[in-house]
Amino acid sequence: MSSLDRDYSSTNVDVIYSDFITVIEKVMDVVSHMQAVRISKYSWSNNKVKEALSQREIAYKRFKYTNGKTDWNDYKQKRNKTIEIISREKNNYMNENIGENKNDGKKMCRAIKKWWGTKNASKVFYYSMGTINWVRPEQPKQLLWG
Repeated sequence: MSSLDRDYSSTNVDVIYSDFITVIEKVMDVVSHMQAVRISKYSWSNNKVKEALSQREIAYKRFKYTNGKTDWNDYKQKRNKTIEIISREKNNYMNENIGENKNDGKKMCRAIKKWWGTKNASKVFYYSMGTINWVRPEQPKQLLWG
């Protein structure tokens, strides 16, 4: 018997509720579908980052094809250089973004929340002499006031 064919006049409310949820889930499975979404462009990304990523990918493919030690070392160097470039560009982006909004606390907090996301919004930083200094929770608290 389908949940729509029942007589609900003398049925318990919990049964009605569970049938309602079941029907909604079935309809949502038919009408809507889950789709994986990938963010295609990061706000801190630029041509330097794209070039470093493509060079790293080429080096990795070359290593996988040849399985040589020199190609492995070349890949490691490009991987480390790419990580360095990405970190630098992220830091530059945050310094510029927060520096632009340092006089408007609301905009600055929005920029931080957008950057860190709501999950990591509890990260602590302090601003001194035009640069942002990030303090991780494991670092001493005296850095915040020093």
